[in-house]
Amino acid sequence: MKLLLRISLPIACAAMFFCAATGVAQQIEGTPAAAGPAVGGALESTRPPMPDSDPLSAPAPPGALTQSADAADAAAKEAAGREAAGKDAAGRDAAGREAAGRDAAGREAAGKDAAGKEAAGDAAKAPDAVQMPNAAELLPPSRRAETASSDKSTEGPYVIGPLDVLYVRVWGNQNLTGLVDVRPDGMISMPLIGEIKADGVTVSVLRESLRAKLEDFLIKPEVDVQVTKVNSKKFYIFGEVGKPGEFPLVGALTVLDALSNAGGFRDFANQKKIYILRGTKKLPFNYKEVSQGKHMEQNIKLENGDRIFVP
Repeated sequence: MKLLLRISLPIACAAMFFCAATGVAQQIEGTPAAAGPAVGGALESTRPPMPDSDPLSAPAPPGALTQSADAADAAAKEAAGREAAGKDAAGRDAAGREAAGRDAAGREAAGKDAAGKEAAGDAAKAPDAVQMPNAAELLPPSRRAETASSDKSTEGPYVIGPLDVLYVRVWGNQNLTGLVDVRPDGMISMPLIGEIKADGVTVSVLRESLRAKLEDFLIKPEVDVQVTKVNSKKFYIFGEVGKPGEFPLVGALTVLDALSNAGGFRDFANQKKIYILRGTKKLPFNYKEVSQGKHMEQNIKLENGDRIFVP
């Protein structure tokens, strides 16, 4: 029974709905024709006006698309051209700077090469004569009161001795210019004039003697004499000093000057009991007092062969 109700109920509802729909359709068909246009006009009047065309969906003219494509292509080509021109200009600038740097380096190297060649040429042109370190010998003797090897006006002139080394220069004559050794017998030998005594005379006296001898061979000879090495006069320092030994006696040296060249005192040196042995004489020297300006008479000038003892 329940199954029949479940099946028949939907069928009955469908039949009722069909009958109702059929009745409404018959009524509409029975309406006068005049009412149709009125109802249709009313319906038409309530509809909103439709536009003639959709501007978004309207197709663009064919010419406009072509012009847009051409403009984009031209803009892209112009941008590419500008980028290429920029890269070309940057490359030229870099190449120019590199070339300028190479040119500058080449000029600097050429300048150094030229300077080196000029120095080498000057060295090649230099005479073979011995060059003295004292620049005063470049002046002629007539313009100097004393030679470079002479002592100061307050000191006595140096006296040449055996084994000293002299530099004799005859202006304008390289054959008579050079180093000359004083022999143990006190004599020197030179071209043209032969032997002449140098021991026991000063530099100025030897210079005048050489000039007088050369006047027999040369016209107004200009002669210069310098002592380049002192071997004939020496003094000695013994005892508690840093550098004991033999020292050349050049010029007028005092005991204080001599000790300053000995490398200082050692730790246990007795600076108050120093003495100078000159022959058989013993001369006292108190370094403590002399260095403070006291008893300056003890600071004597050294003579050839003096011996200083530091106990």
